[in-house]
Amino acid sequence: MICHCATGSDAAAISCEDVKHSAKPCLDYARGNGDEKTVPPKCCNGMRTLSDKAKTAEDKEVACKCLKKIFKTPMLNLVESRLNVIPQNCRVNVPFKLSKNLQCKEYVN
Repeated sequence: MICHCATGSDAAAISCEDVKHSAKPCLDYARGNGDEKTVPPKCCNGMRTLSDKAKTAEDKEVACKCLKKIFKTPMLNLVESRLNVIPQNCRVNVPFKLSKNLQCKEYVN
């Protein structure tokens, strides 16, 4: 039996690996591949999963910091305007604006 025990409010229920897994299907779209107006369904599903998992302030902070790290990766060459429209086009509520310059403290406190 495995116990994922958390004590106090410091333990987030979401990990950076969860965030990477959820965001991965969005990366091709965010690089500028495919139709600009059509976010791939797998990307939207990943964003929904991420939104569903990130319920607490700690979860949102972990998600934001991990996304920021992913989005700032120079070799990905992500298109800012594509990142910005993912939540709206997927109809997913994300507590922060998707951007290469995420300001996590501004949105999760």
